[in-house]
Amino acid sequence: MKAVVEQALYSRGSASILEDGIFQNLPIVGVCDGFSAPYVEPEHPMIMYGDKSGGQKVRDCIAAHINLRSGLSEALFAANKSIAAAHQKQGLSLEDASSLAGATFAFAEIKEECVEIIYTGDCYALWIYKSGKAEMTLNPFWQYEKSLRVIIKELMQKYHNRHDMWLEFYPTLCQSRKINSNKPEGYAVLNGQPAACKYFKSITLSISQLYALLLFTDGFVPFSLTENICLLTERIATQCPLGEKSLQNILNWTRYIQGLETTESHENFPEASAIAVRFI
Repeated sequence: MKAVVEQALYSRGSASILEDGIFQNLPIVGVCDGFSAPYVEPEHPMIMYGDKSGGQKVRDCIAAHINLRSGLSEALFAANKSIAAAHQKQGLSLEDASSLAGATFAFAEIKEECVEIIYTGDCYALWIYKSGKAEMTLNPFWQYEKSLRVIIKELMQKYHNRHDMWLEFYPTLCQSRKINSNKPEGYAVLNGQPAACKYFKSITLSISQLYALLLFTDGFVPFSLTENICLLTERIATQCPLGEKSLQNILNWTRYIQGLETTESHENFPEASAIAVRFI
């Protein structure tokens, strides 16, 4: 069988700092969602890596190793070491996750007989079998993010502006990252910490049974619907990759729902990246 990249989509949404990454260099394809260490300007300035934000630096480290065409596991391990070196050059301690930039991701390596998917956090993989059945990865971030969004909603109702919300929310976010990042009871993120690679999740699929594979960042789907993965899988699978505008149709649906939630959210419209691969 042959794998072809049928569609790829990127939308910056309302983001002023672009930290998503999309990769379509077969046999490895995927997406990453870079993030910076918590910051609130001007009280808690963003940690910069030269002229790049932390999330941009992490994304570039990932790209440098993924594009070497080494095996996926090896590339991610090497990228993590490169990210660690970048943090240490800034004088940051790898033991304090609240000071570290990082990324979540969903990558697939297309091999001769199988597809190896490695993913973390709130980046997703969805695959459609030739039979029409579709399955999708879960979001290990979900419970964690839901609790934080409840706090954000309360603070937005209290302040009615994002700066003051972020200023009060900042210590909570820092503490949450310290407690949860790359811990057995928490979640995995690619942030340079030595333990990160131990907690990546992986799935291996037989290529002979696959019709299509979709990889995407969290901004591509409404967070409020990721609690019910079965319903979300069905909604996406009916659109992708059946037509030229299928990814855009999914994003349009997502943007409509996100637009209804802006007054109680930490951002208007997040970055969104997606890539669809078909097997022929």
